[in-house]
Amino acid sequence: MRAETKPGAAKAGEKTGPGENAGRQSMPTVESVARAARMLRLLCQAADGIALSEVSADLGLHKTTALRLLRTLVSERMARKDPETGRYHLDTGLWLGAARAAEEALSFRASVQALLRVLAEGTGATVFVMIPDGMRRRMVPTVWSLPDRPVRMDPGATTSQMQTMHANGGGKCYLAHLPEAELREWLSSSLPRLTPKTITSPEKLLAELEQVRQQGYALNQQEAELGSSGVAVPVRDQSGAIVASLSFAVMPEDLTEANLEKWVPRMKRAAEQLSQLFGGGRRPRRKRG
Repeated sequence: MRAETKPGAAKAGEKTGPGENAGRQSMPTVESVARAARMLRLLCQAADGIALSEVSADLGLHKTTALRLLRTLVSERMARKDPETGRYHLDTGLWLGAARAAEEALSFRASVQALLRVLAEGTGATVFVMIPDGMRRRMVPTVWSLPDRPVRMDPGATTSQMQTMHANGGGKCYLAHLPEAELREWLSSSLPRLTPKTITSPEKLLAELEQVRQQGYALNQQEAELGSSGVAVPVRDQSGAIVASLSFAVMPEDLTEANLEKWVPRMKRAAEQLSQLFGGGRRPRRKRG
């Protein structure tokens, strides 16, 4: 927990763990796709279009290769060739589609933010949505709302270690619903100790995850950071898979049975609303195994 004077100053997604980028850099790439992506980036930046010779020079490609890629983009209606100048432009339909997608994304985020704001104001907790990172080792805060109180957690300031799945409620929600084989593989890696309360034994974590499945929520009892506790419920997509978590972060003394009795039903209803926003709803849950 941290005293804070500028609510929301940090932005989601600004911090990434050191291991995450390293993992991405070591992943194999498809060269033709990478070339097409770089070509699209050039087209985005060229307000007056770009000539074949410029594409060839900028990307270090033979003109024949550059022409073949450009023709492919044109055939897929991602680019167009001006018949008078011979210059290539990003297709207008792609621009409009991207603009529409951006508008929908902003509308979606605003809807989620409004839901979280109501929860924060009604409970005094920091409320946030977390999603798994690409390596499925951390739960990353993406959208949050801060309560109107002087001491609260700032999700934008969490470290990559604090986001480790086994040490926070959102991560436990995700792990508890993994298929058995995937969970066992996940547990084959070490469980770092972040505080004296962090669960580092695979057997103890498995027992807690079973409890999470049974009760429908997970607790963080100062396991990621001393002085910060929380509760989380899973958020599902249209297939029933866990894609995110809805979490409350509170002072340890606020994590009482009385508060949990009030908060958890409200959180589960909000998680259902989030599932509806994600395009989900009440669908059959994915079986474990």
